[in-house]
Amino acid sequence: MLLGLLVDQHPGDQGVCLPFLGPPCNHSTAAAILALRYHCALITSICYRVGLGRWRIEIGPEIPTRENGKARSAAAITADTIRTLEAAIRRDPANWFWVHNRWRPAAVRVKNSTVVRMSEPEPKVEELVPTPTLKKKDKG
Repeated sequence: MLLGLLVDQHPGDQGVCLPFLGPPCNHSTAAAILALRYHCALITSICYRVGLGRWRIEIGPEIPTRENGKARSAAAITADTIRTLEAAIRRDPANWFWVHNRWRPAAVRVKNSTVVRMSEPEPKVEELVPTPTLKKKDKG
C-alpha cells in the first residue's frame, strides 16, 4: 500500500512553523505523524515535467523517523521533508505549481505555549528562488 500527501499545502493554524524557502510558514505534520504511528517508511517523491505530456518522477531516500531507537519529533521529520521539497523547487522553479498563498499569516504555537502572529507579507517567488539568467550571444 502507498499513500501520497502534498506537503506544500498550508494547514491553517495547525502544524508546525518552519522556514520554507526562507520565510517561516506553517507546515502539516501529517506525513510525519502517520509514518510514526504506523511504522511506515517516509519517502519523498518529486514529479518533474520533462516535455509536453511527459513527466519524470524521482523517488528520494527514506527520511528517518527514528534516531538511536527513539522516535524523532514530528517537527524534525517535517523539516526534512520540507528541505527535500525546497531542493526540488530550487532545482527547477518553473516546475512548482504554486497557486495559493503559502505564507499567509496565521497564529503559530511555539514551545512555551505562547501564541505569536506572523505578520510579514507573502514573499514574491522571485525573492525566494532566483530566476535563471540567460547569457546573450556575442555577435561576431
